[in-house]
Amino acid sequence: MDINSILNGGYDRVELIKAKMIKPDIDLVYELKVSRESKIVFMDWHIFKNEVIIGYDRRFIPYFRGLPIDEKDLTYTGLKDMIKGSQTDFREEIIVNGIIPEAWLKEKMGIDSKNTDSVLLVERKIYDDRGTPTGLDRLYLNADESCIKGVFSV
Repeated sequence: MDINSILNGGYDRVELIKAKMIKPDIDLVYELKVSRESKIVFMDWHIFKNEVIIGYDRRFIPYFRGLPIDEKDLTYTGLKDMIKGSQTDFREEIIVNGIIPEAWLKEKMGIDSKNTDSVLLVERKIYDDRGTPTGLDRLYLNADESCIKGVFSV
């Protein structure tokens, strides 16, 4: 599942807000199975359509000494593609929820503080062949701009 399959009519552009090394909070320690002393590569993105923010994407990748990080890695591409160069086999877990955004998320997405509409949260976790988490992506999308479709064989 990529962002183009979720967004109605796609998006126009993506803007990197920031990319930096961070220490994991308790949530990231749990989700990525790392220690509090670990380093995490953190990337923050805005997704635009018609010059309006329709999405906010937060990516977290555990940093290991020797892991090459290049400027080309900071282009907006799927999390699997960002991690793919460092491993051969991986598994992806996707969880989709409708959430009422908290104040910090409303601010990031340019949503009026009095607005009570929900947003779509698409959370992806990437695991290596040993089951170790190698990436976490939290993609928040304007519910009016997104749609999830499933196709099943019977």
